[in-house]
Amino acid sequence: MASVTIGDPTGIGAFRVLFAIFGTIFNGAAIVTVLSNRNLRSKGMYITIVVISFAGLLQSIFVNSVSAHAYLSTTTNYDLCSTLFGAAITSSICLMVIMYCLVLLFVNHLIHRRSANETRERNTGIVGTILIWVLSVIVLVPVIETQSASKCFILTDYDLRVGLYVLEFFLPTFILCIAGIILIISHASSRQPRVMVQDGLSYQRSSIFPTHIVVAGFLAVVTNMPSSILSVVQFTCFGTVCNWYLWLALIFGMIAQGYCVVLPCSWLLDNDFRQAFLRKQTPNRNMAPMAAAYNNYTPQSNQVMYNNQQIPFSHSVPYAAPNTGYSEKPQQPHP
Repeated sequence: MASVTIGDPTGIGAFRVLFAIFGTIFNGAAIVTVLSNRNLRSKGMYITIVVISFAGLLQSIFVNSVSAHAYLSTTTNYDLCSTLFGAAITSSICLMVIMYCLVLLFVNHLIHRRSANETRERNTGIVGTILIWVLSVIVLVPVIETQSASKCFILTDYDLRVGLYVLEFFLPTFILCIAGIILIISHASSRQPRVMVQDGLSYQRSSIFPTHIVVAGFLAVVTNMPSSILSVVQFTCFGTVCNWYLWLALIFGMIAQGYCVVLPCSWLLDNDFRQAFLRKQTPNRNMAPMAAAYNNYTPQSNQVMYNNQQIPFSHSVPYAAPNTGYSEKPQQPHP
């Protein structure tokens, strides 16, 4: 390595184009699957999944497309600086929304295990996702105001970079780890079916481990962890010594940009989502009305049905004449 290089820009741009295409397809398919199914869109968990997929869709369409154009451009265009700055802001917002929405999925599932209520979970999903979007934008407002108009990226200041990565990645990652441990312990210690109330009816739901939520959290953390650690490490180098650092930054950055492509695949691990995606109508084996136990009840042989009411009837009781209050004797003939 005789000079400082970060690889072939054309190859990097080609990968970003692939990320943009497949990320758009996968996240768009996840959104359509949930919104086209009445059963899924009425549940709080899938509302949060739609928000996560929308953030991934925005990351794919805008951020990866702008990045691909910057790498594939043959000439240096400084007019793209404002566009690159907007893409960097959008990328930070999308990452923050996805990480905290994953936290919301974990928390909502833990609440569901303690006291299942679909209406409350749906309201929690709607209110929680709105708050996450609003707070994510508010956090980045000071970042936008402190940046110079000549800068193309938001992570040029070290203190600002560390604070931003702590808020958008390391803090939700820590919460995800704690919630994951609690979730695993909760499922390991209790496998009894729970009663859920929905629309005034009681249902019995068996305990199912949320593999799709755990896998989604794992993928989001693993793909973004290397680049986040490398970004907060203060490293100074000169000349060719920087080559290894730049190559690591390039590779880890590519992995981090690919999380929006692999994340939608984790939703297929959920049985309801998979059946809706494949357009299969199958009965939910995890939920059955408790009143269904009475459907197999048949009247006994010594019971009479009258106006849909069962009246016990016994042949062993003799018929007794009604008591009229007097007795009638046969008349004797007159002598």
